[in-house]
Amino acid sequence: MQTVAEVARASALGCKELERMSLVDTSGCCERCHSPNSYALGGSLGPCRVALPDGGEALVCCTTKKQLLAKTSSR
Repeated sequence: MQTVAEVARASALGCKELERMSLVDTSGCCERCHSPNSYALGGSLGPCRVALPDGGEALVCCTTKKQLLAKTSSR
């Protein structure tokens, strides 16, 4: 099961890729979510899965997720 999750994460876009696509500003990214130890507190921290307008998905920090949700709700 863990192997599948790792493969899924590798295929999803992250904060930096979305910034290169001019979809978000990563200057305010949440460092706790991006921390390698983010899953130490029971799995509540870490990248969030979010749907993209084109039907794809991304694994991003909470700050970037909020930016993406704000863009989709303003349409």
